[in-house]
Amino acid sequence: MRASGLEFVLVRPVALNDGENRGGVGTLAFDSAAEAPPTQHLSRVDLAAFLIDQCASNEFLGQAPGVSWLDPPAKK
Repeated sequence: MRASGLEFVLVRPVALNDGENRGGVGTLAFDSAAEAPPTQHLSRVDLAAFLIDQCASNEFLGQAPGVSWLDPPAKK
């Protein structure tokens, strides 16, 4: 990818679930090559919101961030 000269963001989510929409609150992008994720959880809807945000941002351009919630969802 890097050699192609094209702009990219390769998103690496943790295990996805059908959990609640946290509205991006508590969602963290981390260096998936160097760090362990804070949790092993992320809802599909929060991943979708992160992906949409990246369409309008250069924050992770040319990178491969992992995406996770900062903390696990509260037990019910």
